[in-house]
Amino acid sequence: MAAPQQHPQRSSPPLVVWLAGVLVAALALVPVVTLVARAVGTLRWQQLPPAIIMVPVLTNTLLLALITAVLSALIGTVQALLIEQCAVWGRRVWRVLAVLPLAIPPYVAGICALTVLRPHGAGEQWLVAQGLIRTGTLPFGAIYGLGSTAVILALCLSPYVYLPVAAILRQGSGHLTEQALLAGVRWPARLWHITLPMVLPALLGGMALVLIYALGEYGLPSLLRLPTLSTAIYSRYGGAIDRSGAALFSVPLVVMSVGMLWLADRIGGSAPHHQAALWRPRQLRTLGPATHAVVLALLGLLSICALVAPVAVLVGMSSQPAIHAAARHISSGRLAGIALQTFGAAALVASITTLIALAPLQLMRTGGRAGRLIGRLSQSGSAMPGIVVALSIVIVVQGGVPWLVGGMVPLVLAYIIRSIPQAIQSFAAAFAAIPPVYTEAGRAMGATGPRVFWRILVPLAGPGLRAGWALLCLGILKELPATLLLKPVGFDTLAIRIWMSTSDGLYGAAALPALVLIAGALVPVSMILQSFFHHERTQG
Repeated sequence: MAAPQQHPQRSSPPLVVWLAGVLVAALALVPVVTLVARAVGTLRWQQLPPAIIMVPVLTNTLLLALITAVLSALIGTVQALLIEQCAVWGRRVWRVLAVLPLAIPPYVAGICALTVLRPHGAGEQWLVAQGLIRTGTLPFGAIYGLGSTAVILALCLSPYVYLPVAAILRQGSGHLTEQALLAGVRWPARLWHITLPMVLPALLGGMALVLIYALGEYGLPSLLRLPTLSTAIYSRYGGAIDRSGAALFSVPLVVMSVGMLWLADRIGGSAPHHQAALWRPRQLRTLGPATHAVVLALLGLLSICALVAPVAVLVGMSSQPAIHAAARHISSGRLAGIALQTFGAAALVASITTLIALAPLQLMRTGGRAGRLIGRLSQSGSAMPGIVVALSIVIVVQGGVPWLVGGMVPLVLAYIIRSIPQAIQSFAAAFAAIPPVYTEAGRAMGATGPRVFWRILVPLAGPGLRAGWALLCLGILKELPATLLLKPVGFDTLAIRIWMSTSDGLYGAAALPALVLIAGALVPVSMILQSFFHHERTQG
């Protein structure tokens, strides 16, 4: 009786799905193949960069990624444990505040930090004006370098750890904790032996995402004068137009990013969480008045550093246009046009990517080994930082289809290649959460594989699909290096407008576009939050 039930589930997807999946995988492989081929060809006539240049850059890149991942894990896990396991006042508010830093691009947070904490910045000037210190007394120059870059980046990326860990804590069963309580086990032992092992896959999966993001970050290290592989690539392409040298610097970045992707796949942090048969709702830990005050202070401090302080600084700068005369050089109408252009492009590309990602996703589910291989190849772009993808597109377009140079197609392709892996991973998690009984019921009623997929699975996965689309839109809104290298003449985004003003040292001019970008990013973030709270509502 088992054979008739399994046979329909193993039916091959239609030919058009296979063709679409192969095209998506080929598109995703363009950056890797192009850059490796260019680097190998370059080595025939050009030596590797000297160790005195390469070693510090490699070291800075790797240390930045590792430190950022550890700090993000610490921040996100502490927030999740305090909010989801303790009877803390305003839990729903703290949940929202823990996710909102996703709306702030790291380079915008870096602008705010520089405005206040750089030498002769607003912070030092205020302290001097109050007579509290003399100029040069405090080491404001410490804002530059590895430590501050990692801290700011971790504050911006900690939601990538908080979201999966908090989801596990909210959905997980409390029966083991109840048994430990009956056995007299104290809370430190319960935390170490029950809670942490339960959330460890989600925690490590979130850390792997942070590692991949931090490896390719360009804007924040550039602002804080930290030489990394991304800044080296851009300086060789943008400054000296040295594509061969940029390709050589891209190879180690690709290798490290692929290693992080392999690690994330081995960890399996996106694996569905199955509830135990003895599932029990978790009992929140009651806090004493003193402990409750400390917990609220800690959560408040994290929210102030990651969210409130950057927004307050931007509001302060935008309300004082006299800080820089250039802050008035763009009209409100022009800024509104750039904002509509930015949000429209992000929504359109996210929608296109969503449709494109469904083909390899269906192959991964029902295409056997070949389908799973195509699905994995389609995700190879997740190991490619935006600047690497953009460089590969430049090489391919100028070498093979030069009539596309200067148009929107190269930029859209870069956005899609960067977004497809995230789309597949997000959508796969949404479909994996659907019990197999729905698929079996559709098969029993005679529905074909594609009909089951589109008429049953896609509607059931709706909240997860919307959250995945929102993540894509959010990533495109904040994308900087790919847009810098590929944007056509006349096309402007809020990220470019912010960066142009910042590059000229006109932080005041960047404040208003940054606020508009954050306000627009709140829309996809709210969709992510809606999906995050969906499970709680359905549970009743």
